[in-house]
Amino acid sequence: MAAGPDNRRARADQHRDGGDGADQGAGPDTAQDRLDTIHTRLAVGAGIGALITLALALRRQQATEHDATERRLTELYVKAVDQLGSDNAAVRHGGFYALERVAQDNPAHRQTIVEVICAYLRAPYPLPTDTPTTHKLTGLRTPLRLSKARARTEQ
Repeated sequence: MAAGPDNRRARADQHRDGGDGADQGAGPDTAQDRLDTIHTRLAVGAGIGALITLALALRRQQATEHDATERRLTELYVKAVDQLGSDNAAVRHGGFYALERVAQDNPAHRQTIVEVICAYLRAPYPLPTDTPTTHKLTGLRTPLRLSKARARTEQ
Protein backbone atom coordinates (compact mmCIF):
# COMPACT_ATOMS: atom_id res chain seq x y z
CA MET A 1 0.00 0.00 0.00
CA ALA A 2 1.18 3.39 -0.80
CA ALA A 3 1.35 5.98 1.89
CA GLY A 4 -0.55 8.90 0.50
CA PRO A 5 -0.92 12.39 1.93
CA ASP A 6 -4.20 11.44 3.66
CA ASN A 7 -2.63 8.54 5.55
CA ARG A 8 0.27 10.70 6.71
CA ARG A 9 -2.10 13.37 7.98
CA ALA A 10 -4.17 10.79 9.94
CA ARG A 11 -1.01 9.34 11.54
CA ALA A 12 0.15 12.83 12.52
CA ASP A 13 -3.23 13.53 14.17
CA GLN A 14 -2.99 10.25 16.08
CA HIS A 15 0.53 11.04 17.24
CA ARG A 16 -0.48 14.53 18.38
CA ASP A 17 -3.47 13.11 20.41
CA GLY A 18 -1.20 10.58 22.04
CA GLY A 19 -2.83 7.40 20.91
CA ASP A 20 -4.78 5.57 18.33
CA GLY A 21 -7.66 8.05 18.22
CA ALA A 22 -10.06 5.92 20.28
CA ASP A 23 -9.90 8.17 23.36
CA GLN A 24 -10.26 11.53 21.71
CA GLY A 25 -11.92 14.07 24.06
CA ALA A 26 -11.95 11.58 26.99
CA GLY A 27 -9.05 13.07 28.91
CA PRO A 28 -9.74 14.24 32.46
CA ASP A 29 -8.36 17.67 31.84
CA THR A 30 -10.74 18.88 29.18
CA ALA A 31 -12.84 21.93 29.92
CA GLN A 32 -16.12 20.06 29.39
CA ASP A 33 -15.12 17.38 31.88
CA ARG A 34 -14.25 20.00 34.48
CA LEU A 35 -17.63 21.71 33.98
CA ASP A 36 -19.43 18.38 34.31
CA THR A 37 -17.55 17.65 37.55
CA ILE A 38 -18.47 21.07 38.93
CA HIS A 39 -22.14 20.58 37.96
CA THR A 40 -22.20 17.15 39.61
CA ARG A 41 -20.64 18.45 42.82
CA LEU A 42 -23.06 21.36 42.97
CA ALA A 43 -26.01 19.01 42.43
CA VAL A 44 -24.82 16.71 45.23
CA GLY A 45 -24.28 19.70 47.53
CA ALA A 46 -27.76 21.03 46.74
CA GLY A 47 -29.26 17.59 47.42
CA ILE A 48 -27.52 17.32 50.78
CA GLY A 49 -28.65 20.85 51.66
CA ALA A 50 -32.23 19.94 50.74
CA LEU A 51 -32.08 16.83 52.94
CA ILE A 52 -30.78 18.85 55.90
CA THR A 53 -33.53 21.44 55.38
CA LEU A 54 -36.15 18.69 55.23
CA ALA A 55 -34.83 17.10 58.43
CA LEU A 56 -34.92 20.43 60.26
CA ALA A 57 -38.47 21.14 59.07
CA LEU A 58 -39.60 17.69 60.22
CA ARG A 59 -38.02 18.23 63.62
CA ARG A 60 -39.69 21.65 63.95
CA GLN A 61 -43.07 20.19 63.01
CA GLN A 62 -42.74 17.38 65.55
CA ALA A 63 -41.86 19.88 68.26
CA THR A 64 -44.86 22.02 67.32
CA GLU A 65 -47.19 19.01 67.40
CA HIS A 66 -45.81 17.95 70.79
CA ASP A 67 -46.35 21.45 72.17
CA ALA A 68 -49.92 21.51 70.85
CA THR A 69 -50.62 18.11 72.43
CA GLU A 70 -49.24 19.26 75.78
CA ARG A 71 -51.27 22.48 75.59
CA ARG A 72 -54.46 20.51 74.90
CA LEU A 73 -53.69 18.14 77.78
CA THR A 74 -53.16 21.06 80.12
CA GLU A 75 -56.46 22.64 79.07
CA LEU A 76 -58.36 19.38 79.64
CA TYR A 77 -56.72 18.93 83.03
CA VAL A 78 -57.49 22.49 84.18
CA LYS A 79 -61.12 22.25 83.04
CA ALA A 80 -61.57 18.93 84.82
CA VAL A 81 -60.09 20.26 88.06
CA ASP A 82 -62.33 23.35 87.79
CA GLN A 83 -65.31 21.05 87.46
CA LEU A 84 -64.36 19.31 90.71
CA GLY A 85 -64.86 22.63 92.51
CA SER A 86 -68.39 23.13 91.21
CA ASP A 87 -71.42 23.33 93.49
CA ASN A 88 -73.37 21.06 91.17
CA ALA A 89 -72.86 17.34 91.85
CA ALA A 90 -73.34 16.38 88.19
CA VAL A 91 -70.58 18.78 87.15
CA ARG A 92 -68.24 17.32 89.79
CA HIS A 93 -69.06 13.85 88.53
CA GLY A 94 -68.21 14.97 84.98
CA GLY A 95 -64.91 16.35 86.29
CA PHE A 96 -64.01 12.90 87.62
CA TYR A 97 -64.77 11.35 84.24
CA ALA A 98 -62.70 14.00 82.48
CA LEU A 99 -59.75 13.33 84.79
CA GLU A 100 -60.16 9.61 84.19
CA ARG A 101 -60.02 10.17 80.44
CA VAL A 102 -56.90 12.30 80.74
CA ALA A 103 -55.28 9.58 82.86
CA GLN A 104 -56.22 6.86 80.34
CA ASP A 105 -54.83 8.80 77.39
CA ASN A 106 -51.61 9.94 79.10
CA PRO A 107 -49.85 7.28 81.18
CA ALA A 108 -47.11 9.75 82.18
CA HIS A 109 -49.69 11.91 84.00
CA ARG A 110 -51.65 9.12 85.72
CA GLN A 111 -49.95 9.43 89.09
CA THR A 112 -50.55 13.17 89.21
CA ILE A 113 -54.23 12.67 88.43
CA VAL A 114 -54.55 9.94 91.07
CA GLU A 115 -53.00 12.33 93.61
CA VAL A 116 -55.47 15.08 92.64
CA ILE A 117 -58.43 12.72 93.02
CA CYS A 118 -57.13 11.45 96.38
CA ALA A 119 -56.63 15.00 97.63
CA TYR A 120 -60.16 15.86 96.55
CA LEU A 121 -61.58 12.85 98.38
CA ARG A 122 -59.58 13.63 101.55
CA ALA A 123 -60.77 17.24 101.63
CA PRO A 124 -63.54 17.94 104.13
CA TYR A 125 -66.96 18.42 102.64
CA PRO A 126 -68.95 21.23 104.24
CA LEU A 127 -72.62 20.45 104.40
CA PRO A 128 -74.87 23.02 102.76
CA THR A 129 -76.43 25.34 105.34
CA ASP A 130 -79.77 25.81 103.62
CA THR A 131 -80.93 22.20 104.13
CA PRO A 132 -81.60 20.56 107.48
CA THR A 133 -78.94 18.11 108.65
CA THR A 134 -81.44 15.50 109.77
CA HIS A 135 -83.35 13.73 107.09
CA LYS A 136 -86.55 11.85 107.60
CA LEU A 137 -86.39 8.42 106.03
CA THR A 138 -89.37 7.67 103.88
CA GLY A 139 -90.36 4.64 101.96
CA LEU A 140 -90.27 1.00 102.94
CA ARG A 141 -89.17 0.26 106.46
CA THR A 142 -88.43 -3.39 105.87
CA PRO A 143 -86.21 -4.80 103.16
CA LEU A 144 -87.84 -6.24 100.10
CA ARG A 145 -88.27 -9.96 100.18
CA LEU A 146 -88.80 -12.25 97.28
CA SER A 147 -92.12 -13.91 97.08
CA LYS A 148 -92.04 -17.66 97.66
CA ALA A 149 -93.04 -18.41 94.05
CA ARG A 150 -90.37 -16.14 92.61
CA ALA A 151 -87.69 -17.50 94.91
CA ARG A 152 -88.45 -21.06 93.73
CA THR A 153 -88.17 -20.10 90.02
CA GLU A 154 -84.82 -18.38 90.50
CA GLN A 155 -83.25 -21.39 92.18
